Amino acid sequence: MPTNKALKRIPANSKNELALKKLQLKKKKVLEQIAKHKNQLKEFKENIKTIVSSPQKHLYDTFENIIKKSILEILEVLEKVLKLKSLKKYQRELVSELKKSFEDNLKEEEAAVHEQIELLNARMTEQIEQAKEKFGENLDENYKPMSFEQIFQQFSSEAETEEKKDIRSLYMEIVKQFHPDKFVGSPDEEKYHLLLQKANQAYQINDFEVLINLREEFLGNSNNLEGAENIDELETLKTRQIAILEKELTVLESQLARLKEEIKQLNQSEFGIAHKNLKKINKDHEADIQTINQEMASIKDSFNEFLNGGPFPEELFQPEEIEPEMNEDFFAQLLNNISQEDLIRGLQGVMNLAKKSQERPNNSKSKKAKKK
Repeated sequence: MPTNKALKRIPANSKNELALKKLQLKKKKVLEQIAKHKNQLKEFKENIKTIVSSPQKHLYDTFENIIKKSILEILEVLEKVLKLKSLKKYQRELVSELKKSFEDNLKEEEAAVHEQIELLNARMTEQIEQAKEKFGENLDENYKPMSFEQIFQQFSSEAETEEKKDIRSLYMEIVKQFHPDKFVGSPDEEKYHLLLQKANQAYQINDFEVLINLREEFLGNSNNLEGAENIDELETLKTRQIAILEKELTVLESQLARLKEEIKQLNQSEFGIAHKNLKKINKDHEADIQTINQEMASIKDSFNEFLNGGPFPEELFQPEEIEPEMNEDFFAQLLNNISQEDLIRGLQGVMNLAKKSQERPNNSKSKKAKKK
């Protein structure tokens, strides 16, 4: 009968061995897909929060990053040029005139953005009042506005009963092994306290992927085959590990499907439509933005070259080159696309979901699951 050392020399070409490798590879890919979709969902939700709660901020940030930043950089360079004692009189006049032109341009752009933001604030206030009139009159007097987390829960899919059992089983395995009570006074007490916090959070939202990763980080790979004394025992262990991997894959694939469904539901919601429109606006104006940035960079680079001993950039003082401008419709289109129909629908959607949450008990999902 072969010993452990002899077992290690046996070629890993059995049917079970091949099945194990195939399942391990599949599990790795599914875990990667889950992590990818989680990041996508997180980014999507953050964008939705910005669009719905503060389109004004998005508008102002766009101005800051596209116009103001570039103009301030140019003004800084022009200030350095004007301090040069070697600058000729006509050159000083041209640079001073250009500097003033950019300063005036910055003031005009900033005033235009603030005007658009004031219009947006007025429109949003009006739309919120309209939504309250439409949906708020039947709300309970103890009604509290829903948080984004509560709103997003409306789009998430509930885990099936069998899936929940497997998630609880893995959660209990981690709790039994690493409960902080076992490590009181130990140098590792805080580490296992944090581990349990992560496990609790994952269990509450049925996040099997996090529990799998915690188990493998702290308990090692669940697919090890140590302990076999002979070939038969080794094959028995492999068969057992295949069954464990198949069950884990079933739960992980279900979690991946739930993530995809949540992203789909968000995409089709009022919030998803507003997000899609904003992306379209940004894409439509990408060429304008790129042109502005290139022209601003060209002006700045020309004067930096002059500061470093290069020729005076006479070519910049042609009338058509002095003041690169943004498409005047940019902010107007950004404002209109965010703040009109889709924003109204988004705000009304929030109120509508809030109304439904008041009319429906919190355990409605579990009741639906039981009916199924």
